[in-house]
Amino acid sequence: GNRLASLPVVLYALPHLATLDLSRNAFIAMPDALQGCSVLANLQMRGNQMTVLPGWIPNMAALRTLNVANNLLQALPFELADLRRLQDLKFEDNDLTFPPPTVLEGGLDAITMYLGRLRSAPATGVVDLTRTPMTAFSCPGYLASFPITQLILNFNGLRELRSEIARLTGLKVLDLKDN
Repeated sequence: GNRLASLPVVLYALPHLATLDLSRNAFIAMPDALQGCSVLANLQMRGNQMTVLPGWIPNMAALRTLNVANNLLQALPFELADLRRLQDLKFEDNDLTFPPPTVLEGGLDAITMYLGRLRSAPATGVVDLTRTPMTAFSCPGYLASFPITQLILNFNGLRELRSEIARLTGLKVLDLKDN
């Protein structure tokens, strides 16, 4: 592959750029120049060295396909839920621990639902993951850092509640009905 690691900021000056393939290069982050690419619908960044996706990713509102497979990602950002037009997300061959594997297995709809519902947890203290397909629930460290008082896990198909749930020391309501 190539060793390209940056893009010129003036990329936004290409008003009709709809597809960009940056696969198998040396990007450690998504280039900031992409923030201004308002009609970009297909972004291929497979096989780079990215460790995170940026919080500004919703600025690419036209994005329909995002391929970030074979990078070094450990988490998908909450903001990914704001990409309303996203239809195809490829993320295999990363080191993802967030969302949990049982959510990732549910596909794009399950992922965006999970991320969208968790985003408000720090402010509200409530996590409602009703109808988010997952077979097991554990409490990763990031979730334990939120002041969660209510956890709702209804209609998920849960078969296992893992012992990490004890990390939610402020939990007052745990709703597990209809699993």
